[in-house]
Amino acid sequence: TIKGFGDPVIAVDVDPKSQRLLAATLSGHVGFHGLWNGDPLLQLAGHRGRVNVASFAADGELVVTAGNDGRAVVWNARDARPVAEIALGAPVISAAVAPSGQLLATVTAEDTAVRLWTVANQQSAGTIAGHEKSVRWVAFHPDGKSILSVGDDGVARLCDLDGTVRQTYRAGERLHRGIFTRGGDVLMTCG
Repeated sequence: TIKGFGDPVIAVDVDPKSQRLLAATLSGHVGFHGLWNGDPLLQLAGHRGRVNVASFAADGELVVTAGNDGRAVVWNARDARPVAEIALGAPVISAAVAPSGQLLATVTAEDTAVRLWTVANQQSAGTIAGHEKSVRWVAFHPDGKSILSVGDDGVARLCDLDGTVRQTYRAGERLHRGIFTRGGDVLMTCG
């Protein structure tokens, strides 16, 4: 049982070493908890309202949160200090940090493309377009060389960071999430 939540948990992730849980709630509470005892460890303060994303980078050194306040924030996972913040002006429904920690990918509720940002200076690093309807989820491949996007058009797209399409998968129905196994050899989607 995780302690300290007074409202529903919307997003959750476990660090790569399986020691800490990162959880976010409907009201905007985001924090680290002990995975095995549920005790609160650190709180990430700053979001206002629902937080849709709370996830660790592949190395566990950074985390990303994003929410209906239109912001995506990259945090230092050791001390809960913000490292980068992107204001997007619309609810952010998906965000991911590249394994290198140098790039942030975001998707707002209005986007039909994935936006890339540099973590160091919060500048645009490009856009990966191609979906015909809204994108719902984005994830970096564990090798950091490509990115997965899934959307309401029922398509999962695996693209290089310059937008070159590696693979397209057509599910025939809306897709909501997509993930890779830790090694990156298996891709899973759900609609």
